[in-house]
Amino acid sequence: DPGSSGIKPYLAGAATSFVCLLVFSWPSIRRLSLANPMRVLGRDLADKSKGFVADYSIGLLSLTLLIFFYSQNWQLVLSLVLGLVIVAILGVIISLAFLTSSRVLGMRAGSVWRLAFAGLKRRGLANGLQVVVFAVAIMMLLVLLGIRTSLLNQWEAQLPAETPNHFILNIGPSDVEKLEAFLKSASISEPPMFPIIRGRIISINNEALPSKDPDGAGRRQREANFTWSEALPESNKILSGSWWSDNENKPVVSIEEDYARRMGLSVGDVLGLQIGDYPLEAVVASIREVDWQSFRPNFFMIFPKKTLSDFSSTFMTSFYLSQDQKPVLNQLVRQFPTITVIEMDVVLEQIREIIDEVSAIIELVLVLVIAAGSLVLISGVQASLDSRMTESAVLRVMGARKKLILGGLLIEFSTLGLFAGVLACFGAEASIYIVLTWILDAPYAPIPWVWLVGISGAMLLIGTIGVLSSRKVVLSSPLLILRE
Repeated sequence: DPGSSGIKPYLAGAATSFVCLLVFSWPSIRRLSLANPMRVLGRDLADKSKGFVADYSIGLLSLTLLIFFYSQNWQLVLSLVLGLVIVAILGVIISLAFLTSSRVLGMRAGSVWRLAFAGLKRRGLANGLQVVVFAVAIMMLLVLLGIRTSLLNQWEAQLPAETPNHFILNIGPSDVEKLEAFLKSASISEPPMFPIIRGRIISINNEALPSKDPDGAGRRQREANFTWSEALPESNKILSGSWWSDNENKPVVSIEEDYARRMGLSVGDVLGLQIGDYPLEAVVASIREVDWQSFRPNFFMIFPKKTLSDFSSTFMTSFYLSQDQKPVLNQLVRQFPTITVIEMDVVLEQIREIIDEVSAIIELVLVLVIAAGSLVLISGVQASLDSRMTESAVLRVMGARKKLILGGLLIEFSTLGLFAGVLACFGAEASIYIVLTWILDAPYAPIPWVWLVGISGAMLLIGTIGVLSSRKVVLSSPLLILRE
């Protein structure tokens, strides 16, 4: 039971809602406060484009700060905001193209395509904003699904067959040979045994290290698991220096590259170590690259056997066990009651379930965002319903059929969905690329299903909502509309 989360999440949620409501309603509030009553009554409204950039820049800045507040990662913030900006800029360009296109002619009965594009032209700016709203919402959903799917697929693809999925810890020295014999009798490939000895670095080149570091990132005394090995472990690669020979008598050590970078170590440095109450000096012989995803025992510091053989230690190992061999674990634990067995396949399955549950919650939030975008579309259609009904009445009086008008509406809204889907996919691919390569240091590959789902889903969603919300256009009598 993780316990109560306290009041902080509720306060954070309330503050987030207030900030979003304030900054995104501010443009309308500002225009309302500046409106001239006489011009409003005369339907001679001021240009709404004045202050547009400043108003929405405030919204973008607030959104950026909110994302950073929750993530505490500027790289992640910049990747998402960059995707949003790309989508917004392309959406504005499309809306301007609708407004300034000279190829799109006015309404003409008899051509469903001309009718649809004429409607897009007349409401170009509003259509462009709706494209941006849907594109952003769909983009965020695609980014979540794409990153989750890409990471899981890449991670699973990187794991070779029979990757170790079980770890055994706390193996006593007297049990090593017995355990090796047991694993061999169970037809399990004999894994290497690694001793574990707790120690710490207390000085570098005779310069004492502080026991504490307020920032947590500087050089200080750090406890670590030491081990010894005569051969370079699998999934390790020497980057600088060299591995020792079998008859190495000098106290030397091989350091993992990230640990060496964090501690400011290089080949030739002299480390002052402490194992229990016993001091020890060792020279850095090599810097290693370690594949931490290999699911094998890996260590920051490895020594020759002669350097650490006199210190007491426990051992650990890892091995692969298929589902058919699982019953062996019961016998293993009974025969060696002091060892600790970690089933990594069970742990990974639990992690996958947690990721799926968290992703489902986020997906629900994004679905609600898309639903909110649908309400924006419906309100936009309702705002233009009078002009649409007048246009429809004129066309029907001139002989246009309901099918022609409905077809024009379907093409008009499906085209909006097409542009929103394309923009969302571009933004999603850009965001996924930045997150994978800049933040997670993972390889990037295009995700074809993002384009299929994003574009087809946007066309279906916006086309359906648009036609249903404007069906009154063809259901009302043309004569009654024109009389009004």
